[in-house]
Amino acid sequence: MGQQMRDWVAMSWWMPSMSPEDTAEEVKVAVERGYRSLKCKGRAFVDVVEQARAIQEVAPPDFRVEFDFNGALICVENAVPILRELEKYPVVKGIEEPIFAHDIEGWRRLHNQIRIPFYLHGVSVLTEGASR
Repeated sequence: MGQQMRDWVAMSWWMPSMSPEDTAEEVKVAVERGYRSLKCKGRAFVDVVEQARAIQEVAPPDFRVEFDFNGALICVENAVPILRELEKYPVVKGIEEPIFAHDIEGWRRLHNQIRIPFYLHGVSVLTEGASR
């Protein structure tokens, strides 16, 4: 494997989508265990803006969260209002796959409308085509 290159590697805490109150408690546990970042699933049944607010209230200044929607916002029209609200919270460092991966034009439109970093989970949809 070669020589050791680092003494440590940054890792994120992971959690499913939870109520804002449970999210805040989960962040406290993550921080107590030394984590400085979190990946949280973003789902329609939980208000992610309220989750972000709850995280912002309890997390230390250097803590960051990424929301992974797995395409749950479906389209740009649904995504933009929510992502603009999330931009207001410094704790939010990025958004994974807010809209369907195969919506290439939608990704372009998001790029022109959203400041917060967002990204696709993988590139197979680009290289192999959408399965829809």
